[in-house]
Amino acid sequence: VEAIAQDSGAETAGRHIGIMATQGTLASGLYQESLESRGLIPVIPPPEFQRKIALAIARIKGEGERSEAEELLREVVKDLEGRGSSAVIYGCTELGLTPFQPTLPVFDSLEILAGVTVRLALDNATCSSP
Repeated sequence: VEAIAQDSGAETAGRHIGIMATQGTLASGLYQESLESRGLIPVIPPPEFQRKIALAIARIKGEGERSEAEELLREVVKDLEGRGSSAVIYGCTELGLTPFQPTLPVFDSLEILAGVTVRLALDNATCSSP
């Protein structure tokens, strides 16, 4: 979460960042706290759009049409943008698995965490070399 928040705030503090994640992830406050500690303003989808995220995740997992998932995500991003978001965080690893390309910059948790994992593995490999 820290790496994702750090990447999303790389340009300037004071930015509004939309968080697209499951209700459980949002309830934990992890993304919100991490963004706020960097001077960023988290934007949480209202309940009707949170339900669209949950439905999109279900569609991505194979419970229906993937094209419906893309349309649901498009609606959520449009709402977040309309409420001042200058970027969004995909706080659920499934969200980046669609071909949907939002109009806002996206910080994909799966992609960022994979990058951090590779960097840590390479750093450890370098440190343990004779």
